[in-house]
Amino acid sequence: MRSTKHTVAPKGIDGGSDGKTGRCTLNPGTDKSRVIPSRYSDHILHPGEVVSLETPGGGGLGNPLKRDPARVLSDVRNGYVTQQKAREVYRVAIDAKDADYVVNDSQTRELRGQT
Repeated sequence: MRSTKHTVAPKGIDGGSDGKTGRCTLNPGTDKSRVIPSRYSDHILHPGEVVSLETPGGGGLGNPLKRDPARVLSDVRNGYVTQQKAREVYRVAIDAKDADYVVNDSQTRELRGQT
């Protein structure tokens, strides 16, 4: 197995945040769980063992506070960003409404300091 960007996060540009580092875990969620190096060979997997590979996330492009709230809403609807991360990273308040999501404009203005 070979992967990269497990110790140094992908860099953001033009004010964008750095991405997330990757991670390889052998038997995640068990008492035998352990993180393994990003370049690993000669390990025999036994029946029932699991390898989890979390790939790194790319760095951001531009200031997240300047991202159009409608685009953040689209990201939430498509499962790219959670409601919590929309609020934390982009300062956009997204409410669940009638099995869908909507931007809470007044909270978003407050979060972005535009009251």
